[in-house]
Amino acid sequence: MSNGGSADAGRRTKVGRLIERYDLVGMPERLERYWRGDGVERHSLRELATLFNERLVRAAMIEAGANPLEGEAANRYALLTGEEATSGARTRAERRLDREGVDVASLRESFVSHQAIHTYLTTVREQEYEAEAAGVEDRIETVNRLVGRTRSVADDAVDALDRADEIGVVDADVSVDVRVTCRDCNERYDLTTMLRCGGCACGE
Repeated sequence: MSNGGSADAGRRTKVGRLIERYDLVGMPERLERYWRGDGVERHSLRELATLFNERLVRAAMIEAGANPLEGEAANRYALLTGEEATSGARTRAERRLDREGVDVASLRESFVSHQAIHTYLTTVREQEYEAEAAGVEDRIETVNRLVGRTRSVADDAVDALDRADEIGVVDADVSVDVRVTCRDCNERYDLTTMLRCGGCACGE
């Protein structure tokens, strides 16, 4: 892959544009290494998105003239986006960033999703993680086994209670459906479909 081609492709992705905008030297290689687990513990795409967004917070603070301490940017990001952060703590973090000269609204809009990280790694950096697909299928197989077992147990329970005349069922057909709801867009997916698609389409 030529440097020119990589640069052009990067500008067409949000992650690539942000790396260029904030001059995040070494970030592309770091994302690759952590995704593949080259000499380090492998990170999930969600973990990589968090790592990237924390780096954006640090870059925005430095650009505004602040000198963030070790771990301070990560803490600010957690306060801005974490579910465990109280509304009061979130407001204080926003006000402090604002006083430091950081455009909080613009910073929030810059945050990327795990899907955006995946798009950047696969289309711009042309990375493949072969074990990822196998891992997905392994997990689908595990879930399907558990679903089958749950269906069997439920079917036996209905049949036994019916024979004991504790319930009245003319013809029961037990089904078990596992679905996932995206918290960002509230779209619901069949678990198997969502896993094979690599997540929700709202992050694209």
